[in-house]
Amino acid sequence: MIQRLQTIYLLLITVLMVALFFLPLGIFSDGTSSYLLTVCGYKSMGESAGLVVNTWPLAVLATGAFLLSFISIFLYKKRKAQITLSNIGSLLIFLFYLAFIYYAYDFKGDSDTMNMEMKPALIIPLLSLVLYYAAIRKIKSDEALVRS
Repeated sequence: MIQRLQTIYLLLITVLMVALFFLPLGIFSDGTSSYLLTVCGYKSMGESAGLVVNTWPLAVLATGAFLLSFISIFLYKKRKAQITLSNIGSLLIFLFYLAFIYYAYDFKGDSDTMNMEMKPALIIPLLSLVLYYAAIRKIKSDEALVRS
């Protein structure tokens, strides 16, 4: 099971998507106050540090993506199910980016003074999407090999 390349890809997706919960996605500041955007919400970085806006859809989508990749690892005998779960995981990551864009621009609003600084952790879902694509290709090649 672990010696298959797609299993390594799926395991990397799981690790990367879990790491996303511990890394900031961006910092928003308007000169007087700063807010840190994480998967779980906007957190104030001032004296009264705490959760300002909850972004639970981001957390749900990230959790779904890593759970699907983790479950797919153990479905190595059911390649069609692996492909289906990987496609759904890819869709969840795409929806994650759409939700991120929504929350970023909704929080900024019409304010011209609000500055957005995106963090490198925003690349993690994109990297996971590429790994999902590579895993799907390897699973399909295994399926073709078994059928022949």
